[in-house]
Amino acid sequence: MALPLAYALALSGQSDSARQVAARAPAGAATQLLRAALQPELRETYSLASDSVKTQYLVLRGDELPAPALLPSATSVTSGPLQSTALLAQLPRALEAGQLDAVRKTLAQVAPPIGAAGASPWNVLRGELYIRGQQWPQLRELAQKGTFTGFETYQRLYFRAALAEADKQPAEAGRLYARLVQQAPFAENGLVAAAAFHARRNEFPAAYDVLLRGVEYNPESVALLKAYVLAAVPVGLMEYAQAPLYRLGTLLSAADYGTFRKEYDAALVARKTSWN
Repeated sequence: MALPLAYALALSGQSDSARQVAARAPAGAATQLLRAALQPELRETYSLASDSVKTQYLVLRGDELPAPALLPSATSVTSGPLQSTALLAQLPRALEAGQLDAVRKTLAQVAPPIGAAGASPWNVLRGELYIRGQQWPQLRELAQKGTFTGFETYQRLYFRAALAEADKQPAEAGRLYARLVQQAPFAENGLVAAAAFHARRNEFPAAYDVLLRGVEYNPESVALLKAYVLAAVPVGLMEYAQAPLYRLGTLLSAADYGTFRKEYDAALVARKTSWN
């Protein structure tokens, strides 16, 4: 069980612990690959690694790279199937970094057509890109004609909710977001969007409840933890945000955590000012 545990630790951002567990895992190709991907110096020696090690590193630790290197690190993988895996690991991180144009160009170059059999994970990225860029006609076509499989099927529900909100149909948007929260608490991007929908309507307890459900289901999600901590402020439940705030300190880099703490502290000041 050492190898699965090492992977779980690595995926949750605990590289040091993963490295210690991987050292005890039985010898084999998978163990060797994981150990190579967890080497501390790999961030500096990345360009010299094999495609398989590069891809494993990006899946597990790709968020360690500086923003300008997120997508180039994936496109430097030359093997077709491995490059797809590397890109699917890095494209969401590039989206979070606000690199919309770079993500758009990359998807245009490498993603299969929206109706293709293997398009589901790429369509999730397309939809998130369209929402962030407010490209509603493209999102509507994707929601109607795009392929979504497995758990990603619920992304279509999220996209439909976003379209209803964009069409100024708040009742329909609220109904679709409620279905999403009930049926797919694992869809972190959809739950963050549902909470933001309620917050824009000053329905702060509803926003908090959405994020509480998400954090209970996925306590390791940085996106959900951040949104939950901030949602606790307008409803005056800051004491419940202390444990998630501490957890973020273990999941984020020192710089990223410092940036988020400034955002949280500003929210506290804004609440105090509004009460005064």
